[in-house]
Amino acid sequence: MAEQMRRWSEWADRLSVQGWAALAGALATCFFLINIQHPSAMFFDEIYYVPAARHFIDFSVPLNDEHPPLAKCIIALGITIFGDNHWGWRDFSAIFGGLALFGALMFVWELYRSGRLMILTGILLIAGHLLFIQSRIAMLDIFMAAFLMLGLWQLAAAVRAQKDGWKRLAWAGAMLGLSVACKWTSAPYLLVAGLSFFVWRAGALGKRAWNPATLLLDRAAAPVRGVSLSEAGLLLGLLPAMLYLATFIPMAFFAEKAVPIQHLIVYQWEIAKHQAGYMAPHPYASHWWQWIIDERPIWYLYEQAEGAIRGVVLLGNPIIMWTGLPALILSVVLGVRTKKWALTVPTALWVTGMAMWVIVPKKVTFYHHYFLPSFFLIIALAVTLEYLWLRDRKYLAPALIMLAAVGVFIDFYPILAALPLDGPQAFNHWMWLDSWR
Repeated sequence: MAEQMRRWSEWADRLSVQGWAALAGALATCFFLINIQHPSAMFFDEIYYVPAARHFIDFSVPLNDEHPPLAKCIIALGITIFGDNHWGWRDFSAIFGGLALFGALMFVWELYRSGRLMILTGILLIAGHLLFIQSRIAMLDIFMAAFLMLGLWQLAAAVRAQKDGWKRLAWAGAMLGLSVACKWTSAPYLLVAGLSFFVWRAGALGKRAWNPATLLLDRAAAPVRGVSLSEAGLLLGLLPAMLYLATFIPMAFFAEKAVPIQHLIVYQWEIAKHQAGYMAPHPYASHWWQWIIDERPIWYLYEQAEGAIRGVVLLGNPIIMWTGLPALILSVVLGVRTKKWALTVPTALWVTGMAMWVIVPKKVTFYHHYFLPSFFLIIALAVTLEYLWLRDRKYLAPALIMLAAVGVFIDFYPILAALPLDGPQAFNHWMWLDSWR
Protein backbone atom coordinates (compact mmCIF):
# COMPACT_ATOMS: atom_id res chain seq x y z
CA MET A 1 0.00 0.00 0.00
CA ALA A 2 2.82 2.38 0.91
CA GLU A 3 4.55 1.67 -2.40
CA GLN A 4 1.32 2.37 -4.29
CA MET A 5 0.88 5.69 -2.45
CA ARG A 6 4.46 6.66 -3.28
CA ARG A 7 3.84 5.98 -6.96
CA TRP A 8 0.63 8.00 -6.91
CA SER A 9 2.50 10.87 -5.24
CA GLU A 10 5.28 10.79 -7.86
CA TRP A 11 2.71 10.70 -10.66
CA ALA A 12 0.84 13.69 -9.17
CA ASP A 13 4.07 15.67 -8.77
CA ARG A 14 5.07 14.95 -12.36
CA LEU A 15 1.63 15.91 -13.64
CA SER A 16 1.76 19.14 -11.63
CA VAL A 17 5.17 20.08 -13.05
CA GLN A 18 4.05 19.31 -16.60
CA GLY A 19 0.91 21.33 -16.00
CA TRP A 20 2.85 24.41 -14.91
CA ALA A 21 5.29 24.02 -17.81
CA ALA A 22 2.37 23.66 -20.24
CA LEU A 23 0.76 26.78 -18.78
CA ALA A 24 4.03 28.67 -19.25
CA GLY A 25 4.18 27.46 -22.87
CA ALA A 26 0.57 28.51 -23.51
CA LEU A 27 1.13 31.97 -21.99
CA ALA A 28 4.30 32.35 -24.04
CA THR A 29 2.35 31.50 -27.21
CA CYS A 30 -0.21 34.20 -26.35
CA PHE A 31 2.62 36.67 -25.76
CA PHE A 32 4.26 35.80 -29.08
CA LEU A 33 0.94 36.35 -30.89
CA ILE A 34 0.57 39.96 -29.71
CA ASN A 35 1.00 42.22 -32.79
CA ILE A 36 2.30 39.27 -34.82
CA GLN A 37 0.42 40.73 -37.80
CA HIS A 38 3.10 43.42 -38.18
CA PRO A 39 4.44 43.68 -40.76
CA SER A 40 1.50 42.49 -42.81
CA ALA A 41 3.78 41.66 -45.76
CA MET A 42 6.41 38.92 -45.78
CA PHE A 43 9.78 39.93 -44.37
CA PHE A 44 13.29 38.47 -44.31
CA ASP A 45 13.35 34.72 -45.12
CA GLU A 46 9.57 34.47 -45.19
CA ILE A 47 9.95 35.38 -48.86
CA TYR A 48 11.45 31.90 -49.38
CA TYR A 49 9.56 29.71 -46.94
CA VAL A 50 6.01 30.99 -47.44
CA PRO A 51 6.07 30.42 -51.24
CA ALA A 52 7.59 26.97 -50.59
CA ALA A 53 4.72 26.25 -48.17
CA ARG A 54 2.14 27.42 -50.72
CA HIS A 55 3.53 24.91 -53.19
CA PHE A 56 2.93 22.14 -50.67
CA ILE A 57 -0.73 23.15 -50.70
CA ASP A 58 -1.21 22.96 -54.47
CA PHE A 59 1.55 20.36 -55.08
CA SER A 60 2.81 22.29 -58.09
CA VAL A 61 6.62 22.25 -57.82
CA PRO A 62 8.94 21.97 -54.79
CA LEU A 63 10.77 25.14 -53.79
CA ASN A 64 13.55 25.77 -51.27
CA ASP A 65 14.72 22.19 -51.69
CA GLU A 66 17.97 22.78 -49.80
CA HIS A 67 15.99 22.03 -46.61
CA PRO A 68 13.83 19.03 -45.57
CA PRO A 69 10.07 19.53 -45.95
CA LEU A 70 8.50 19.16 -42.49
CA ALA A 71 8.66 22.78 -41.30
CA LYS A 72 7.39 24.01 -44.67
CA CYS A 73 4.51 21.55 -44.41
CA ILE A 74 3.64 22.96 -40.96
CA ILE A 75 3.63 26.49 -42.37
CA ALA A 76 1.39 25.19 -45.18
CA LEU A 77 -0.97 23.77 -42.56
CA GLY A 78 -1.11 27.19 -40.92
CA ILE A 79 -1.98 28.81 -44.24
CA THR A 80 -4.70 26.21 -44.82
CA ILE A 81 -6.25 26.80 -41.38
CA PHE A 82 -5.77 30.55 -40.85
CA GLY A 83 -5.54 31.84 -44.42
CA ASP A 84 -2.79 32.96 -46.77
CA ASN A 85 -1.91 36.04 -44.74
CA HIS A 86 0.27 37.09 -41.83
CA TRP A 87 -1.81 34.98 -39.42
CA GLY A 88 -1.55 31.85 -41.52
CA TRP A 89 2.17 32.33 -42.10
CA ARG A 90 3.13 32.94 -38.46
CA ASP A 91 0.57 31.49 -36.05
CA PHE A 92 2.16 28.05 -35.98
CA SER A 93 5.53 29.67 -35.31
CA ALA A 94 4.06 31.15 -32.12
CA ILE A 95 2.51 27.81 -31.16
CA PHE A 96 5.78 25.97 -31.67
CA GLY A 97 7.59 28.73 -29.80
CA GLY A 98 5.41 27.86 -26.81
CA LEU A 99 6.20 24.16 -27.36
CA ALA A 100 9.93 24.95 -27.46
CA LEU A 101 9.64 26.74 -24.12
CA PHE A 102 7.62 23.86 -22.66
CA GLY A 103 10.20 21.33 -23.87
CA ALA A 104 13.08 23.37 -22.47
CA LEU A 105 11.40 23.68 -19.06
CA MET A 106 10.68 19.96 -18.88
CA PHE A 107 14.25 19.19 -19.98
CA VAL A 108 15.53 21.33 -17.11
CA TRP A 109 13.15 19.58 -14.69
CA GLU A 110 14.31 16.11 -15.70
CA LEU A 111 17.94 17.16 -15.38
CA TYR A 112 17.78 19.00 -12.06
CA ARG A 113 14.37 18.46 -10.40
CA SER A 114 14.29 22.15 -9.50
CA GLY A 115 11.23 24.35 -9.92
CA ARG A 116 13.35 27.43 -9.29
CA LEU A 117 15.66 26.49 -12.17
CA MET A 118 12.63 26.07 -14.40
CA ILE A 119 11.45 29.59 -13.54
CA LEU A 120 14.91 31.09 -14.13
CA THR A 121 15.21 29.28 -17.47
CA GLY A 122 11.75 30.37 -18.61
CA ILE A 123 12.35 34.05 -17.82
CA LEU A 124 15.78 34.04 -19.45
CA LEU A 125 14.53 32.28 -22.60
CA ILE A 126 11.74 34.82 -23.09
CA ALA A 127 14.03 37.76 -22.28
CA GLY A 128 16.83 36.39 -24.47
CA HIS A 129 15.26 37.90 -27.63
CA LEU A 130 15.97 34.97 -29.98
CA LEU A 131 13.07 32.71 -28.96
CA PHE A 132 10.71 35.69 -29.02
CA ILE A 133 11.70 36.77 -32.53
CA GLN A 134 11.87 33.30 -34.09
CA SER A 135 8.40 32.56 -32.69
CA ARG A 136 6.98 35.48 -34.68
CA ILE A 137 8.30 34.80 -38.18
CA ALA A 138 7.61 32.04 -40.71
CA MET A 139 11.08 30.47 -40.71
CA LEU A 140 12.12 26.85 -40.20
CA ASP A 141 14.17 27.33 -37.06
CA ILE A 142 11.42 27.46 -34.45
CA PHE A 143 9.93 24.14 -35.57
CA MET A 144 13.36 22.52 -35.46
CA ALA A 145 13.98 23.94 -31.98
CA ALA A 146 10.61 22.80 -30.61
CA PHE A 147 11.08 19.19 -31.71
CA LEU A 148 14.66 19.24 -30.44
CA MET A 149 13.73 20.46 -26.95
CA LEU A 150 10.88 17.94 -26.73
CA GLY A 151 13.32 15.22 -27.77
CA LEU A 152 15.93 16.23 -25.20
CA TRP A 153 13.24 16.28 -22.52
CA GLN A 154 12.27 12.71 -23.34
CA LEU A 155 15.93 11.68 -23.51
CA ALA A 156 16.56 13.04 -20.00
CA ALA A 157 13.31 11.44 -18.79
CA ALA A 158 14.43 8.07 -20.19
CA VAL A 159 17.61 8.24 -18.12
CA ARG A 160 15.58 8.97 -14.98
CA ALA A 161 12.89 6.36 -15.67
CA GLN A 162 12.74 3.45 -13.25
CA LYS A 163 10.89 1.30 -15.77
CA ASP A 164 9.63 1.49 -19.35
CA GLY A 165 12.51 3.78 -20.25
CA TRP A 166 12.25 2.46 -23.81
CA LYS A 167 9.02 4.40 -24.30
CA ARG A 168 10.74 7.65 -23.39
CA LEU A 169 13.68 6.73 -25.59
CA ALA A 170 11.33 6.03 -28.49
CA TRP A 171 9.69 9.43 -28.06
CA ALA A 172 13.14 11.03 -27.89
CA GLY A 173 14.18 9.36 -31.14
CA ALA A 174 10.94 10.38 -32.83
CA MET A 175 11.20 14.03 -31.77
CA LEU A 176 14.88 14.29 -32.70
CA GLY A 177 14.16 12.75 -36.09
CA LEU A 178 11.36 15.27 -36.71
CA SER A 179 13.70 18.08 -35.67
CA VAL A 180 16.19 17.04 -38.34
CA ALA A 181 13.25 16.80 -40.78
CA CYS A 182 12.74 20.53 -40.25
CA LYS A 183 16.36 21.55 -40.71
CA TRP A 184 19.65 19.67 -40.75
CA THR A 185 21.11 22.03 -38.14
CA SER A 186 19.84 19.80 -35.33
CA ALA A 187 21.44 16.62 -36.72
CA PRO A 188 24.54 16.84 -34.44
CA TYR A 189 22.30 16.52 -31.37
CA LEU A 190 20.83 13.25 -32.64
CA LEU A 191 24.32 11.97 -33.37
CA VAL A 192 25.58 12.95 -29.91
CA ALA A 193 22.53 11.35 -28.25
CA GLY A 194 23.35 7.98 -29.82
CA LEU A 195 27.08 8.30 -29.20
CA SER A 196 26.51 9.29 -25.56
CA PHE A 197 24.33 6.23 -24.98
CA PHE A 198 27.07 4.00 -26.40
CA VAL A 199 29.87 5.57 -24.31
CA TRP A 200 27.78 5.60 -21.13
CA ARG A 201 26.72 1.97 -21.57
CA ALA A 202 30.30 0.86 -22.29
CA GLY A 203 31.56 2.74 -19.23
CA ALA A 204 28.84 1.27 -17.01
CA LEU A 205 29.69 -2.27 -18.14
CA GLY A 206 33.40 -1.78 -17.55
CA LYS A 207 35.52 -4.74 -18.62
CA ARG A 208 32.39 -6.65 -19.57
CA ALA A 209 31.97 -4.25 -22.50
CA TRP A 210 34.76 -6.09 -24.30
CA ASN A 211 32.31 -8.96 -24.79
CA PRO A 212 30.28 -7.97 -27.90
CA ALA A 213 27.23 -9.96 -26.80
CA THR A 214 27.20 -8.28 -23.40
CA LEU A 215 27.73 -4.83 -24.91
CA LEU A 216 24.91 -5.24 -27.42
CA LEU A 217 22.36 -7.18 -25.38
CA ASP A 218 22.77 -6.23 -21.70
CA ARG A 219 19.72 -4.37 -20.38
CA ALA A 220 20.69 -3.85 -16.73
CA ALA A 221 23.33 -1.13 -17.04
CA ALA A 222 23.01 2.64 -17.29
CA PRO A 223 22.02 4.99 -18.84
CA VAL A 224 18.56 3.54 -19.53
CA ARG A 225 17.88 0.32 -17.70
CA GLY A 226 15.72 -2.16 -19.54
CA VAL A 227 17.07 -1.08 -22.95
CA SER A 228 19.96 -2.86 -24.64
CA LEU A 229 22.48 -1.07 -26.83
CA SER A 230 21.08 -2.75 -29.92
CA GLU A 231 17.55 -1.62 -28.99
CA ALA A 232 18.81 1.89 -28.35
CA GLY A 233 20.34 1.82 -31.81
CA LEU A 234 16.91 1.13 -33.25
CA LEU A 235 15.20 3.82 -31.15
CA LEU A 236 17.83 6.53 -31.66
CA GLY A 237 18.94 5.48 -35.13
CA LEU A 238 16.47 3.57 -37.25
CA LEU A 239 13.28 5.15 -35.84
CA PRO A 240 14.33 8.80 -36.37
CA ALA A 241 15.72 7.92 -39.81
CA MET A 242 12.41 6.34 -40.86
CA LEU A 243 10.38 9.27 -39.55
CA TYR A 244 12.74 11.70 -41.24
CA LEU A 245 12.33 9.96 -44.61
CA ALA A 246 8.56 9.68 -44.10
CA THR A 247 8.27 13.48 -44.04
CA PHE A 248 9.45 13.47 -47.68
CA ILE A 249 6.54 11.32 -48.89
CA PRO A 250 4.39 14.37 -49.88
CA MET A 251 7.12 15.30 -52.36
CA ALA A 252 6.17 12.25 -54.43
CA PHE A 253 2.89 13.97 -55.37
CA PHE A 254 4.21 17.19 -56.92
CA ALA A 255 3.17 17.85 -60.49
CA GLU A 256 6.75 18.82 -61.41
CA LYS A 257 10.08 17.65 -60.01
CA ALA A 258 8.39 14.99 -57.91
CA VAL A 259 10.62 12.80 -55.74
CA PRO A 260 9.48 9.15 -55.96
CA ILE A 261 9.50 7.29 -52.67
CA GLN A 262 12.14 4.85 -53.92
CA HIS A 263 14.47 7.83 -54.57
CA LEU A 264 14.18 9.45 -51.15
CA ILE A 265 17.57 8.28 -49.91
CA VAL A 266 19.34 9.35 -53.11
CA TYR A 267 17.53 12.73 -52.88
CA GLN A 268 19.42 13.48 -49.67
CA TRP A 269 22.53 13.98 -51.79
CA GLU A 270 20.68 16.67 -53.72
CA ILE A 271 19.92 18.48 -50.47
CA ALA A 272 23.57 18.18 -49.46
CA LYS A 273 24.70 19.64 -52.78
CA HIS A 274 22.33 22.59 -52.37
CA GLN A 275 23.60 23.14 -48.82
CA ALA A 276 27.21 23.17 -49.99
CA GLY A 277 26.49 25.22 -53.11
CA TYR A 278 27.44 28.81 -53.82
CA MET A 279 25.67 31.52 -51.87
CA ALA A 280 26.14 35.19 -52.67
CA PRO A 281 27.74 37.41 -50.00
CA HIS A 282 25.23 39.05 -47.70
CA PRO A 283 25.61 42.30 -45.70
CA TYR A 284 24.41 40.58 -42.52
CA ALA A 285 26.53 37.45 -42.90
CA SER A 286 28.64 36.64 -39.85
CA HIS A 287 31.01 34.06 -38.41
CA TRP A 288 30.50 31.70 -35.48
CA TRP A 289 32.85 33.62 -33.21
CA GLN A 290 30.80 36.78 -33.79
CA TRP A 291 27.65 34.98 -32.58
CA ILE A 292 29.36 34.03 -29.34
CA ILE A 293 30.19 37.63 -28.46
CA ASP A 294 26.87 38.96 -29.77
CA GLU A 295 28.66 41.19 -32.24
CA ARG A 296 26.81 40.89 -35.56
CA PRO A 297 22.99 40.70 -35.57
CA ILE A 298 20.61 40.47 -38.52
CA TRP A 299 18.14 43.21 -39.38
CA TYR A 300 15.09 41.17 -40.33
CA LEU A 301 13.16 44.38 -40.98
CA TYR A 302 13.66 48.13 -41.00
CA GLU A 303 11.32 49.91 -43.35
CA GLN A 304 8.02 51.71 -43.76
CA ALA A 305 5.16 49.31 -43.02
CA GLU A 306 1.52 50.00 -42.16
CA GLY A 307 2.07 53.74 -41.96
CA ALA A 308 5.16 53.74 -39.71
CA ILE A 309 8.83 52.84 -39.59
CA ARG A 310 9.07 49.36 -38.10
CA GLY A 311 12.04 47.17 -37.31
CA VAL A 312 13.00 43.69 -36.14
CA VAL A 313 16.61 43.04 -35.23
CA LEU A 314 17.72 39.49 -34.41
CA LEU A 315 20.14 40.28 -31.62
CA GLY A 316 20.62 38.27 -28.47
CA ASN A 317 19.94 40.08 -25.21
CA PRO A 318 23.49 41.33 -24.46
CA ILE A 319 23.12 40.90 -20.69
CA ILE A 320 22.18 37.24 -21.12
CA MET A 321 24.56 36.45 -23.96
CA TRP A 322 27.57 38.04 -22.27
CA THR A 323 26.97 36.74 -18.73
CA GLY A 324 26.14 33.36 -20.24
CA LEU A 325 29.70 32.92 -21.54
CA PRO A 326 31.39 32.62 -18.12
CA ALA A 327 28.37 30.58 -17.00
CA LEU A 328 29.25 27.94 -19.61
CA ILE A 329 32.61 27.50 -17.89
CA LEU A 330 31.36 27.88 -14.32
CA SER A 331 28.63 25.26 -14.75
CA VAL A 332 31.28 22.73 -15.79
CA VAL A 333 33.51 23.69 -12.86
CA LEU A 334 30.57 23.32 -10.47
CA GLY A 335 29.66 19.96 -11.99
CA VAL A 336 33.20 18.61 -11.63
CA ARG A 337 33.61 19.90 -8.08
CA THR A 338 30.28 18.57 -6.85
CA LYS A 339 30.32 15.48 -9.11
CA LYS A 340 26.86 16.45 -10.28
CA TRP A 341 27.48 15.72 -13.92
CA ALA A 342 24.09 17.05 -15.03
CA LEU A 343 25.52 20.54 -14.45
CA THR A 344 27.91 20.01 -17.36
CA VAL A 345 25.18 18.99 -19.82
CA PRO A 346 24.20 22.51 -21.04
CA THR A 347 27.80 23.35 -21.91
CA ALA A 348 28.24 20.01 -23.68
CA LEU A 349 25.13 20.70 -25.77
CA TRP A 350 26.29 24.27 -26.49
CA VAL A 351 29.61 22.89 -27.75
CA THR A 352 27.71 20.31 -29.83
CA GLY A 353 25.76 23.05 -31.57
CA MET A 354 28.78 25.29 -32.12
CA ALA A 355 31.17 22.56 -33.28
CA MET A 356 29.25 22.06 -36.50
CA TRP A 357 29.72 25.67 -37.55
CA VAL A 358 33.41 25.57 -36.68
CA ILE A 359 33.96 22.38 -38.68
CA VAL A 360 31.48 22.57 -41.57
CA PRO A 361 32.86 24.67 -44.47
CA LYS A 362 29.68 26.70 -45.10
CA LYS A 363 30.89 29.98 -46.53
CA VAL A 364 27.92 32.21 -45.64
CA THR A 365 26.39 31.91 -42.17
CA PHE A 366 24.10 34.10 -40.07
CA TYR A 367 23.34 34.86 -36.45
CA HIS A 368 20.11 32.84 -36.52
CA HIS A 369 22.33 29.73 -36.70
CA TYR A 370 23.12 30.49 -33.04
CA PHE A 371 19.49 29.90 -32.08
CA LEU A 372 19.89 26.32 -30.86
CA PRO A 373 23.15 26.87 -28.93
CA SER A 374 21.55 29.90 -27.23
CA PHE A 375 19.07 27.60 -25.48
CA PHE A 376 21.92 25.80 -23.73
CA LEU A 377 23.84 28.97 -22.92
CA ILE A 378 20.69 30.23 -21.18
CA ILE A 379 20.24 26.96 -19.26
CA ALA A 380 23.92 27.13 -18.21
CA LEU A 381 23.34 30.69 -16.95
CA ALA A 382 20.28 29.59 -14.96
CA VAL A 383 22.24 26.67 -13.49
CA THR A 384 25.11 28.96 -12.49
CA LEU A 385 22.81 31.48 -10.82
CA GLU A 386 21.11 28.68 -8.89
CA TYR A 387 24.15 26.72 -7.76
CA LEU A 388 26.57 29.60 -7.27
CA TRP A 389 24.30 31.94 -5.31
CA LEU A 390 20.65 31.04 -4.81
CA ARG A 391 21.28 27.76 -2.98
CA ASP A 392 23.19 29.75 -0.37
CA ARG A 393 20.47 32.43 -0.26
CA LYS A 394 22.71 35.01 -1.86
CA TYR A 395 20.19 36.91 -3.93
CA LEU A 396 21.90 40.16 -4.92
CA ALA A 397 23.94 39.07 -7.95
CA PRO A 398 21.18 36.87 -9.49
CA ALA A 399 18.60 39.60 -8.88
CA LEU A 400 20.75 42.22 -10.59
CA ILE A 401 21.41 39.97 -13.61
CA MET A 402 17.74 39.01 -13.96
CA LEU A 403 16.51 42.60 -13.55
CA ALA A 404 19.06 43.86 -16.07
CA ALA A 405 18.11 41.12 -18.56
CA VAL A 406 14.37 41.80 -18.27
CA GLY A 407 15.00 45.56 -18.39
CA VAL A 408 16.98 45.25 -21.62
CA PHE A 409 14.24 43.08 -23.15
CA ILE A 410 11.60 45.69 -22.26
CA ASP A 411 13.78 48.46 -23.69
CA PHE A 412 14.43 46.54 -26.92
CA TYR A 413 10.84 45.33 -27.27
CA PRO A 414 9.80 47.95 -29.91
CA ILE A 415 12.68 46.89 -32.17
CA LEU A 416 11.97 43.20 -31.60
CA ALA A 417 8.20 43.28 -32.14
CA ALA A 418 7.99 45.59 -35.18
CA LEU A 419 6.24 48.34 -33.23
CA PRO A 420 5.95 51.84 -34.77
CA LEU A 421 9.19 53.80 -34.28
CA ASP A 422 9.80 57.52 -34.16
CA GLY A 423 11.52 57.81 -37.51
CA PRO A 424 14.25 56.54 -39.86
CA GLN A 425 16.99 57.17 -37.27
CA ALA A 426 15.14 55.67 -34.30
CA PHE A 427 17.30 52.53 -34.42
CA ASN A 428 20.25 54.52 -33.01
CA HIS A 429 18.69 54.30 -29.55
CA TRP A 430 19.51 50.56 -29.39
CA MET A 431 22.89 50.52 -31.12
CA TRP A 432 25.27 49.85 -28.24
CA LEU A 433 27.96 48.73 -30.70
CA ASP A 434 28.71 50.02 -34.20
CA SER A 435 28.71 46.43 -35.47
CA TRP A 436 25.01 46.18 -34.61
CA ARG A 437 24.08 48.75 -37.27
